Amino acid sequence: MFWGDCKSSLSAISRALFQSRQRLRTKVAKLRRQQQGSEAEQQRQAVELERARADAERQAARIAELQEALNRERTERAAVTLPPDPPLRRHQYGPRMISLCVNLARRIGFRSTVAVLKTFFKWLGISSKVPTWQAIRGWMQRVGVARMKEKNRPSTDCVWLVDHSNQIGPEKAFVALAVRASKLPPKGQTLKQKDVRLLTVLPGTAWKTEDMKKTYQMLAAQHGTPRAILADGACELREGVQCLKKGDSGPLVLRDFKHFLANRLESVVGKNLRFGEFIQTVTHIRAAVQQTELAHFTPPRLKQKARFMNLKALLNWAEMMLWQLDHAESKARKDVSPERMKSKFGALRLFSDQTPDWWACQNVVSAGVKFINENGIDRAAADDFRRLAEPLATTAGSRRLLDAAVEFLTTQAASLKKGERLPLSTELLESTFALYKQLERQHSQGGFTQLLSTFGALLRSTTPSSIRRDFQRIKVRDVQLWTKTHMPSTLNAQRQTAYHEFRKAKKQINQKCATKATISS
Repeated sequence: MFWGDCKSSLSAISRALFQSRQRLRTKVAKLRRQQQGSEAEQQRQAVELERARADAERQAARIAELQEALNRERTERAAVTLPPDPPLRRHQYGPRMISLCVNLARRIGFRSTVAVLKTFFKWLGISSKVPTWQAIRGWMQRVGVARMKEKNRPSTDCVWLVDHSNQIGPEKAFVALAVRASKLPPKGQTLKQKDVRLLTVLPGTAWKTEDMKKTYQMLAAQHGTPRAILADGACELREGVQCLKKGDSGPLVLRDFKHFLANRLESVVGKNLRFGEFIQTVTHIRAAVQQTELAHFTPPRLKQKARFMNLKALLNWAEMMLWQLDHAESKARKDVSPERMKSKFGALRLFSDQTPDWWACQNVVSAGVKFINENGIDRAAADDFRRLAEPLATTAGSRRLLDAAVEFLTTQAASLKKGERLPLSTELLESTFALYKQLERQHSQGGFTQLLSTFGALLRSTTPSSIRRDFQRIKVRDVQLWTKTHMPSTLNAQRQTAYHEFRKAKKQINQKCATKATISS
């Protein structure tokens, strides 16, 4: 049927089909050759790609190596180095390092100074040896003794600030600082530790009036007779000054205004029966809440000594608690029921009518302390203080306190010359005692130690030049001589002796018992 429909002959059709088949075979063979060539090219490119990838990895590693070398070179070029500090003669360290260590130890202690220097040097990449805490203590002792032995020209306007300090036992340390009236800071600025110089630090067990007379005469022979001597209310400190008086001439005897105000505050507030009940209530509250969920409401710890010099914190707490009792929505009272708050702190409401009077008295005291610290005393001090504090004296008790303070200032200023201004606060000396106890740390509870020789180093910072000067004048043997003269046996040494004698006796008893047991066997 197919052939019958074709117009061409059968041979022509066969020939056409044959030729078409041949063309297809030729085309397929060509495509196979192209495919083989493409596969070979692909394999070649894969090899080249792998080679290029390996080269890239080698180049990246090389770049990282070069970058690390560059960073190392930059670090070496920019490495932090300590400033030039040649060691002092017979020392391993120079004055810069010694000065740095002493200044740090004044604030944070000996062992802490070593730890801080190691941490800081490691952070900076400094490979430098750090002094031991024993060496720093020795340097600070030399600086302290050097400050005590400084020679200064006697002056007619010098004021001595004197006081005693004790820890435990009968021993007390007498400290005398000196400041020139002409060198006082301007009004409105407080006296700083750098403004005073140390005259002496003397430990002793007997500080009666006769002992103070000898001490004052010794200081006057070394530094000249002062214009005035400022002390707290201690009788021996004030009465001992009489040895320096010659007729009507001689140093003025000034009394610390802060201690006077504390004594008057005690007479006005402390002798009030209601205040005694208030203290008992606070003591009971402290015992009741300090181990409970109300511990954040614990009152400040009451000081048995100088309580009326630290009354402000207690009154502030009481005022805060009265506010908390009246504000149930307070965040501090979260999850605390009103009944529990009332049961623990409700007794404070009984004193709400008294706290305004106590606060008024405390405000007068605070204003007086601030006024005298910033201005000192002159002939106009009494009137100036009355104008300042009169708006604060809003109750009868506070007005009595203000009148007593004004009368005191008037009496103290009566002997002053026209235009003369003198200090009337030993708070600077008390703060230096606090720095010394901070330096002692836990040893402050064990009596005075040989660290007392470092007291002078606490007053002002050291410099490399002052280190050179002090170390030229004061040697280690001078420190040893000072401690041997003034502190031949400390309380801690006596305690160690007691334990040593006990251990030695106990060992002998044990040896005797062992010998008897051997003989018996």
